[in-house]
Amino acid sequence: HPAVRLLRERMAGEIVDIVRFRDETTIHVQRDALRDVCALLRDDDRIGFAMLTDLTAVDMLRLRAEPRFDVVALLYSLKNRVRLRLKAGCNDGEPVPSLVR
Repeated sequence: HPAVRLLRERMAGEIVDIVRFRDETTIHVQRDALRDVCALLRDDDRIGFAMLTDLTAVDMLRLRAEPRFDVVALLYSLKNRVRLRLKAGCNDGEPVPSLVR
């Protein structure tokens, strides 16, 4: 996936995990880097994930102990007609950076 290549080149230390399942890519990133990762994917001319289609959170209580929650951002590239899911884990009370200033 082009987004995976770009993040490995520029922000490799911020990647926690990459999951490919049923033709969908999910990139787990460090919580504090979520805004910077989204900005990089938006601003890169080759990738162009300029549309945030959904922003939500999932309680992972019965699936794992830590981190308890996943903040999930679904991105879409109009240019390339491809979707990407970003996840950032956090525990109760931990702030997650806003995607807008």
